[in-house]
Amino acid sequence: MSTRLLYVATAAALAQARRMRRLTESQHATALRAFDQVWDAIDVIEVDDRIVRLAADMSFRFGLRGYDAVHCASAATVSDDELVVATGDRTLLDACPAAGLATIDVSGTG
Repeated sequence: MSTRLLYVATAAALAQARRMRRLTESQHATALRAFDQVWDAIDVIEVDDRIVRLAADMSFRFGLRGYDAVHCASAATVSDDELVVATGDRTLLDACPAAGLATIDVSGTG
């Protein structure tokens, strides 16, 4: 489950990896295809006015960047005790518990 913005964020991250030559052209294309397959299985949370306003508040309270605040706000609106926010972003990892959300650090550094 994620916001529709995850699609853009993933494409941007893969494009940056390609520009930085961490991925070859072929690896980039393969990663995009794989993500498209995964994307079809994701329950998408639409970003509405309620989420945008909550995200704006969270960006101030927790020092989050725009997309991270939207992801955090979206997760906070989901009623699911088993929900876990997976991220490698340290600020988001710190903000989510303050918003009552469980997290898992996927950065491999923490």
